[in-house]
Amino acid sequence: MFKRIEPQESFRIRHSKTNKYHKNNHYEQVHSERHQYDYHLGYSKHDDFDERVLSHNKIEAPTFDGCHDPWIFDMWIRDMDRFFEWHNLSDNRKVRFAKMKLIGEAKTYWSEIEDCLEMRGKLPITDWIKMKQNLQDKYLPQSYRNKLLDQWNNLR
Repeated sequence: MFKRIEPQESFRIRHSKTNKYHKNNHYEQVHSERHQYDYHLGYSKHDDFDERVLSHNKIEAPTFDGCHDPWIFDMWIRDMDRFFEWHNLSDNRKVRFAKMKLIGEAKTYWSEIEDCLEMRGKLPITDWIKMKQNLQDKYLPQSYRNKLLDQWNNLR
């Protein structure tokens, strides 16, 4: 099965000149590779390792098709807020990105809002909060909000 290595042989293997780990060559190789990787990604030595790991995670943003189920719309808004929090986007980019995630009826509705603003000579919406309010007016009825408030107040 396994070959038993005697202590003298183990010492000889670890310290032989043919061993790639001799005189910290392995450490130097790993350190050099990591430095090249960090440099390629634009990181300095002082960047936090956790930030590097977290920034390489892929988080998908959901799409919204204009479904008239308030729960689905509410979950889409929450997921988009989490996505924007993760990626730390500016308001303008949030709106532009959210527009790409609208499909079907929701995309048509948002295009109508933009066309209406343009015809009135008003500036387009570039604030995520204003975009959410416009979409909530269409897809989140007041009765749904009242129902949620009633459920919240009746929690025991």
